[in-house]
Amino acid sequence: METKDSRLNKAMAHAIKVARVDARMTVEEVRLAAGLTVSTMNRVVAGSRDINVTQIGRIAGAIGVTPSQLVKKAVAEAGGMEAIMSEVAATNDLDAQRAKRQATASAMTPEELEAERHAATTDPEMDTDEPEHH
Repeated sequence: METKDSRLNKAMAHAIKVARVDARMTVEEVRLAAGLTVSTMNRVVAGSRDINVTQIGRIAGAIGVTPSQLVKKAVAEAGGMEAIMSEVAATNDLDAQRAKRQATASAMTPEELEAERHAATTDPEMDTDEPEHH
């Protein structure tokens, strides 16, 4: 399941930022205290990466808040659990559709695959001229 850039990741990034600013700490100070790499911390604060429970705990500890405080703020900002679960369900549906397409494609002959590629890149209306109106 692809979850980067999810509503919850963005909300967690914001919760971390608010707590970090309240603690008067820089991102670098939090990163060092939490023992995270520069690239991991950059993706976490951008909300473009899933963050695991250990990382939430380490960041929370570095800032001086509890992990549950960060999670509660993030869940509330993301619109609550219903909104998060709705996003997860939609992502799961997309992943299932992608898997089904891949399974279908792997069962196709090379000729069928080529016909699909051709159909996806060819617009029959583009092969004809527009009628002139006088």
